[in-house]
Amino acid sequence: MRFNALGRLARDRRGNVAMIFGLAAIPLLFAIGMGVDYANNARRWSQMNAAADAAALAAVTPQMMTQSNSAAQTAATDMFNAQIAGFTGLTFNPTTNLTVTIANSGLTRTATVSYSAQVANVFGGILGANTMSISGSSQASGSTPPNVDFYLLLDTSPSMAIPGTQAGINTMIANTSSQGGCAFACHEYNPAGDSLGNPGGEDNYALARALGLTLRIDEVGQAAAAMVSSAISTMSQNTSSYGWTPTYRIAIDSFDTGIHSLFSLTSNLSSLQSSLSASPSPIQVYEVYDNNNICTTFKTPATNPPTCTAWSNNSDTDTNIDTTLSALNTSGNGNYIPNPGTGATGSTPAEVLMIVTDGVEDETVTGNVTAGSQLSLGSGKSRQQAPMAANANVPSTATCTSIKNRGIKIAVLYTTYYPLDSGSVGSWYDSYIYQFQPGGASGDQIGPDLQNNCASPGLFYQVSVGEDISAALVTLFQMALQSSHLTQ
Repeated sequence: MRFNALGRLARDRRGNVAMIFGLAAIPLLFAIGMGVDYANNARRWSQMNAAADAAALAAVTPQMMTQSNSAAQTAATDMFNAQIAGFTGLTFNPTTNLTVTIANSGLTRTATVSYSAQVANVFGGILGANTMSISGSSQASGSTPPNVDFYLLLDTSPSMAIPGTQAGINTMIANTSSQGGCAFACHEYNPAGDSLGNPGGEDNYALARALGLTLRIDEVGQAAAAMVSSAISTMSQNTSSYGWTPTYRIAIDSFDTGIHSLFSLTSNLSSLQSSLSASPSPIQVYEVYDNNNICTTFKTPATNPPTCTAWSNNSDTDTNIDTTLSALNTSGNGNYIPNPGTGATGSTPAEVLMIVTDGVEDETVTGNVTAGSQLSLGSGKSRQQAPMAANANVPSTATCTSIKNRGIKIAVLYTTYYPLDSGSVGSWYDSYIYQFQPGGASGDQIGPDLQNNCASPGLFYQVSVGEDISAALVTLFQMALQSSHLTQ
């Protein structure tokens, strides 16, 4: 009987669920407890990471960027400790469990905040796991505006003496019928020598002034003043945002047959702006004696009446970009742009060359030319007209590259070379310039040459006849400033 009873007990399954549940309940409770611990610790880890983020950012705020690394380190440490104050169940020693590293590179400061801590377990302690380790890090960077020197180079060659609008161009053409219709406001000391046929023997420049026309050179002068005004405004904005004022210095040169220093490098921008706003403007188109001759004495602003007494036959080669850029890149002369620094306090300024031009060279070169158009001048010399000629005596494109290789940024405002064609087949424009324009034999080269072979990446801007040159130059200035800021 006893064996039968034991057999029935062994075969009975009616209480097995309760028994299995009882056996499984203990590890199941521990698993749930550890899950609760893990969720709690994950929440605390997320909070600690947020504290590290806030601490890293505290070290690179605009206001903190003007202070020392040790001050930034203290600010980050204080921010982290303030963020985690009141956290319970946390084992953390700021002396041994928190690391704040501050590193500088030029104008950029990078703050790295790393931490480690122990978070108390509720259920895990039963199994001897009293705490769970957590750790994390955060990094933030900030930069300050650089000190920058700007060298503004303005094309004042005769090709810049066209009216600034299509209506102005039409007016000039309508009033120069004796010349076959000429839109250029040629500025000469001896207009009678060219038999222009204007009233009183005046040159086309005087005619344009009498007609009340605004020339491209006038717009360039206004644009220079607007750029200086933008520089003043930007420095003031930086004072409000960063608590300190970067130094911007500006020099202004012009070029035609060569380079001319108009205003030396100065930080007194208010005085410079006042000078640029004077009447007549100090930015004037280059004056020649008569056709094919230059006046050997450079004057700015141009005198009225002109007083040129010495002249030299140069066959109208009045736009020498090569010589101009070489002067800016040759140490030892007054126009030389020095090697740049980072622009940070204690370093030399960043350097930016800003060129405003219609992009066509017209110069005397030795020997024949293979690029661009040429006109033999005899004695082994030729007149070359080309966009940033690659085979002149001192190639512009090579000099641009040399300048950029020294760390100097080049920003180019291309005032489009306007096709001033009288409509007559075989005109000077048709014969020597059209080939570089859209539709010409060589295709569109002038603007692309300036952009691809001279301007730094992202620092090329184009403005056409009738568009706002002042707004364009201010935009280019801000682009150059931002580029100097971001790459330090």
